[in-house]
Amino acid sequence: MTESITTTTATDRLFTTKQAGGRFLYKIYFTIFLTGIFSLLYYRCTHILHDHLVLWLLITLAEFWFSVTWIFQQGFRWAPTFHSTYPDELPSDLPPIDLLVCTADPDREPPALVANTLLSLMAYDYDVNKLAYYLSDDGGSELTFHAVYQASVFSKYWLPFCRKFNVEPRAPQVYFSSEEDVVNERGRQSFRQEYDAVKAKYEQMQEQIARATRLRKVPDEVRKGHKGFKEWDSKVDPRHHQPIIEVLIRGDGEDRDVEGNPMPTLVYVSREKHQGHPHHYKAGALNALNRVSALMSNAPLVLNVDCDMHSNNSQALLHAVCFFLDPKEGHRIGYVQFPQSFGGITENDLYGNGVKRIYEVEFYGTNAHNGPMYAGTGSVHRRESLNGRKYDPKVQLKVEDKSVRGNKNWEDLAVKAKALASSTFETGKPWGKEVPQNLRSRFNTFSVCSYCKESMLDT
Repeated sequence: MTESITTTTATDRLFTTKQAGGRFLYKIYFTIFLTGIFSLLYYRCTHILHDHLVLWLLITLAEFWFSVTWIFQQGFRWAPTFHSTYPDELPSDLPPIDLLVCTADPDREPPALVANTLLSLMAYDYDVNKLAYYLSDDGGSELTFHAVYQASVFSKYWLPFCRKFNVEPRAPQVYFSSEEDVVNERGRQSFRQEYDAVKAKYEQMQEQIARATRLRKVPDEVRKGHKGFKEWDSKVDPRHHQPIIEVLIRGDGEDRDVEGNPMPTLVYVSREKHQGHPHHYKAGALNALNRVSALMSNAPLVLNVDCDMHSNNSQALLHAVCFFLDPKEGHRIGYVQFPQSFGGITENDLYGNGVKRIYEVEFYGTNAHNGPMYAGTGSVHRRESLNGRKYDPKVQLKVEDKSVRGNKNWEDLAVKAKALASSTFETGKPWGKEVPQNLRSRFNTFSVCSYCKESMLDT
C-alpha cells in the first residue's frame, strides 16, 4: 500500500498523519470476502448433516468463529494511518525524560545483556542533562549490579565515541560484531585508533562481567570500586531483601566522561521484597520505578524498555517528543508506542516470530482509533497520565522542569527513595484504588496514543 491521502497538514506541525492509499480496492475485496462468508454460513445453516450432526456442528462453529474474528480484524485494516515526524523542527529546549529498564533474573537475563541495553539507550542523541536512567533489578542480584557498574565505567568512553563518529547502531555488542564501519572509515587513522581503544575497553568490560557471572561472585578488587557492593555483604534473597538504591552516575554535570562532557544520571533500583506482601511482578517494579524516578528526577516523560532489547535508532527520543510538543495535537497524546524488530529470524519466518501482523498491520490500523495498546516496552508516556491525571485540553507539556536540574544531594535522595521502594509503601494508601493499581492496567486508559513508524528497539 502507498501513502497518498494527507489528512492532517500544517506548516508548523511536528508530525503529520497520512492515510494509506488503495482503500477503494480494499473495500471491493472486503465486500467480496464478506459475501463469501455469509454465503458459507447460509449454506451450513440450510444443509444440516443429520447423519453426522456432531461433525457438522464442529465445522459450523469453527467457520462461525473464523467469520467473527475476520470481521473484527477489519477494524485494524479499514483505514491504516501513518505518522511522519519532523525532529529538525523541534525547539532547542526539550523536555527531560526518565528511562526505565526492567530485569528480574540474572540467569534468564544475563548481566552482559542488561549492560548492552543500558549502553545503547545512554547513547541517544539527546541533551544528557535531561536524561535519567533507572535500572530495576527485581532479583536483587549483585551480578546485575556489577554489570550496571561496569557499564557506567565503560560509558565514559562509549558515549563520546558515539557522538564523535555518529556510529549506528549504538549497542556495543552489535556494533563491534561487525567490521563494516572500520572498512568504511579505513582512511581515517584517528577513527581506527579510537575504535581499537574503545573496543579493547568493551572487551575488558565483557570479560569482567563474564568472569563474575561464571564464578557467581564479584572479585574483591572490583567491589572496592563502589560502596554499593556493601549491600551484598550479607546474603540477599531474591524473594526477601531490603530496598537497594544506588546512584552510579550523578547527572547535572557532576560526573563527566573522558572528554569532559556531562553524563546522564544512572540509578540502580532493587525494590524491597517481602514474602508476606505481593509484589505484582513487572507491574509492581514499574510502579516502584515510577515513584523513585519522580523523586530523583521527575521528568515529564517516561520511557520504559525491557532489558533484552537495544536501541537501533539514536534519534528515537526526538521522534517521540515530536508528538508531545506538536502545537495542534500534542496535548492529546498520552503515550507514543514504538515498534519492535527481532533478530535471529529465518528468512521465511514460518512461525511468525517477527510478529509482523501486529507491528506492521494492526498497530497502523489502530492509529485511526486513538492509537494501539501498550506493548509492554518501547513506549514513551506522560508521567502525569501514569499518575492518573485525566485528559484536559488546556494542559500542555512542561518543557522546563527545575526539579531535574541544579545541584542535588544524591545520597540524600537515594535514602529517601528507599521508602518509596518499600514492600509496604502501598499498604493503607490509595495506591491501587485512586492511584493506578499497576502500570499495566493504567497504560491502556490514556486519551490518545500515537504509533511511530520509526523503529526503536531490536530484540
